[in-house]
Amino acid sequence: MNKPESQDTGMVTSVGQVGVDHEASFHRSYWNQPQVYTQASQLEADWQHFYSESQRRQRRRTMMRTLVTPAVLNQANVPFEAALPYEDVYLTYLGQNSHPSVSRVQDPTLPSVESGLIQLPTGYQLDDVATPADVEPLTDLWTQFGWTRQGVETLVEAGTTPLVLIRNLEQQVVAVMIAESLEFGELRLVELTEMAVTPSERGHGLASVLIHELSQLSLARFGPTAL
Repeated sequence: MNKPESQDTGMVTSVGQVGVDHEASFHRSYWNQPQVYTQASQLEADWQHFYSESQRRQRRRTMMRTLVTPAVLNQANVPFEAALPYEDVYLTYLGQNSHPSVSRVQDPTLPSVESGLIQLPTGYQLDDVATPADVEPLTDLWTQFGWTRQGVETLVEAGTTPLVLIRNLEQQVVAVMIAESLEFGELRLVELTEMAVTPSERGHGLASVLIHELSQLSLARFGPTAL
C-alpha cells in the first residue's frame, strides 16, 4: 500500500503512486495497477474487491487506473470513465463516486474559447519557473485542492515539477497548472492537474492557454512516448 499523501509536506498528488491507497486526499481511494487485464471477469472481481474496501472505509471517490485489452474494454461490467489507446491495449480509468453530484451552471457572461484560437491575451505573460515570491499567491490558488503553504514551498524549492504560470503585468501569478508523472509499468503516465485561475481573471481563456502550454512543456520534458 502506498504511503498516504504526506501531511508532513502539505503537498497533494493527483496521480499518486503504484499500488493501492485508501488514504488519498479528499477521502478518495486510488489504485494504480499497471498490469494488462485479458479477462473481463478478473477485472470485475478486482474492481469489486477494491470498491468494497473503499466503501467500508467510507471513501467518497474510488478510482482505478489499469490497462485492458480491447475485448475486456467491451465486455467488462465496470464503471469505465475513460479509455486511452496505447499500442494494442487501453489505459483505462475506472471511477465511482459516493457523494452527491454537484452541478455548476456556466456563467453566460464568460466567453467561450475556440480551440483554434488559443493564445495568450494581451496583458499577461507566460512563465515556467516559480520563485519564493510566488508561494503566497500559489497557496491562495491551491488551498481549494488541499495544499498548504508548506506544500507549496516544498514544490517551489524542489523545482522539479513541470508547471506553467500566467502572470499579470505586475508579475503576479494569476493562473497555474502543473504536470505530475508516474512510472506506470513500462509507461510514463503524465497528468495535467491543479489548474487554477484567480477569480478576477477568469473569462479570458487563461485555462485553455495553461492546458496548451503545459502539454507542450510535458512533451519536451517527458518525451513523445509519455501518455
